[in-house]
Amino acid sequence: MQKSPPPFLLGMSLLFWGWQSHLLLLAIPMALIIEGVRWVNWRWDLSDKEFNRLSDLTSFLWIGLAIYLFSRESIHGLFTLLNWLPPLFFLLLGAQRYSSVGSIRVSSLFVSMRRVDDKKPPAEVLRFNLCYPYIMLCLLAASTERSSGFFIGMFCLISWGLWYVRPTHYATKKWVVLLIMIGTLGFLGQLGLYQLQQEIEKLVIQWFEYDLLADRDPYRQTTAIGDIQELKQSERILLRVDASYPLLLREASYNLYIGSTWRAQSLSFNKLENVPQVKNTWTFLEDKTLPKTQETIKIAGYTRYGKGILSLPIGTFQVEQLPALNVEYNRYGAVRVSEVPEWVDYITHYTTTSTVLDSPPTDSDLSIPATEIDVLKKLARDLGLKKQSPEQAIATVTRFFTNKFTYTLKRDKTKRLNETALADFLLTQRQGHCEYFATATTLLLRAAGIPTRYAAGFAVEEYNEFENRYVVRQRHAHAWTLVYLNGAWQDLDTTPADWTVLETAQMPWWQTVNDLGSWLWFQFSAWRWQETTTSEHWFGWLLLPLFIMLIWRLTTKNRVKHQAASTPAKTTETKVDKGADSAFYQVITYLQQQGYERQTGETPRNWFKRLQHPALQTAEMDALLLLHERYRFDPNTITYSEKQQLEKAVSQWLQACLNADLLKIQTRLDA
Repeated sequence: MQKSPPPFLLGMSLLFWGWQSHLLLLAIPMALIIEGVRWVNWRWDLSDKEFNRLSDLTSFLWIGLAIYLFSRESIHGLFTLLNWLPPLFFLLLGAQRYSSVGSIRVSSLFVSMRRVDDKKPPAEVLRFNLCYPYIMLCLLAASTERSSGFFIGMFCLISWGLWYVRPTHYATKKWVVLLIMIGTLGFLGQLGLYQLQQEIEKLVIQWFEYDLLADRDPYRQTTAIGDIQELKQSERILLRVDASYPLLLREASYNLYIGSTWRAQSLSFNKLENVPQVKNTWTFLEDKTLPKTQETIKIAGYTRYGKGILSLPIGTFQVEQLPALNVEYNRYGAVRVSEVPEWVDYITHYTTTSTVLDSPPTDSDLSIPATEIDVLKKLARDLGLKKQSPEQAIATVTRFFTNKFTYTLKRDKTKRLNETALADFLLTQRQGHCEYFATATTLLLRAAGIPTRYAAGFAVEEYNEFENRYVVRQRHAHAWTLVYLNGAWQDLDTTPADWTVLETAQMPWWQTVNDLGSWLWFQFSAWRWQETTTSEHWFGWLLLPLFIMLIWRLTTKNRVKHQAASTPAKTTETKVDKGADSAFYQVITYLQQQGYERQTGETPRNWFKRLQHPALQTAEMDALLLLHERYRFDPNTITYSEKQQLEKAVSQWLQACLNADLLKIQTRLDA
């Protein structure tokens, strides 16, 4: 079995963990309880079954907390779990420290080993001391929230423990020099590994952010224009919006159309600084002067791995209750966030009289692809758009698509040779989905000399009576046109209004049940991600009543045993008797019969040294005494074969003494 740690090393390890994890108020009473065993003269007589129950309780708490943290913080929850390992295993360590045994069976930690150990003799069951593993657990937990002084503190604690178990045959100076060399190499190594980790994380985050995990690519948007297959969209609810009327929520906008792809030209993101006076409030106005007329809506939804593009109405100038570390925006109105919870519930303030995020129009907002310019200019002439004012042209284009076009998710396969999909939509089929209408409207108004951009996001149309708010599904993904009119960008949606009705008709019969499950998960997410002032400190209060309940149960069962230094512990037939049946007591009895007096409280080893008897100073007697002490005091006792060896050696020693006595008697008779 392992040696016990040096005095107060356990307590100092707990205090070090509390200091690094900012949980010192929790670590101080834990350290006092663990180190208080030195001044308490009683122990609990805990059985192995009770240790099994404590281990099972610890496992239950560990698994439950792991599931909760992983569901709330994803992969980052594992670091929080590591940080809370010392309180999790505190009940088990405290029970061992205050038990009469001072160790636990290995099978207490592994359920699969318990049946095997129950069949073994107690002397052959493997036991171990939790103290040193718990110290390493504290150091591991402290590393998750490490701050300045972490390496020095860890080095001092490890050196303290190693000094206590160092080989005595090595020179102290050499041992200290070697320890300092290892500590220096470890410090330099961990600095190198930290820098390597930072570089790898940058590469991986960049790869995931821009290639795999982006909800909406702010740089380009590939449309479904030209696709022949039927578009199928999910009924999954993405957003929940508290608003007084239907509206459009934009994620990104673009100004260049190439092939069937919309792109954003000269795109770069600017980092937004948080408002210092108000927590989690982000303002996009440079002078911080809020518009007099404004609208407010509340949006709740999910992010992917703590990052994504926000869905916002055009004209947004401020976002509240958004717990993000980084907020960035570009000149086309896209707002990108990172380091946010996987569920957010933010308040958006916007105005319909001006646009803050979007830059003024440029020549790119009037460009038309060469493949589409002939068709669009001819159509603009036929509609007489250039002769009309911008307001009249917009009204003409809206009537044109409303009266002469229909919405559909499925188009015919036929198309004229050398004709683009957009030209086929405008001249021949005159039916399509929102991306056709948005692209055609954007380019047709440009042909009339009006600056426009292509916008992508969601349409807030479906009001849910049960939740008393609007719900936005995946199939509500929408595209429309941004038109620059009267000095501000404005939404223009020319897709026929019945598009939502047509898509709703495709909803499966079981969708109501699915929506109920989505609402329940939404309520759970709202509770799970709500901000609290106590952070995760609630877990410490959970352990306190459990520990009190444990003590109450032990005391009410009268399982407390007082130990006195001068009174040997009582034994029962169900226990190993702590070596009370050791054969070595025959040696003590023989010596007392020979007239050698043993003082009260004198140990056999000290007694033998005082007697200076030649038969008691041999290597054989020292080996017998060592076996007896292990059998008497070691919680692991000795094996069955060692017990037989002790009995045989004692018998031989007594026989030798008896032969010597007979020889002395015979010598006297001969004389």
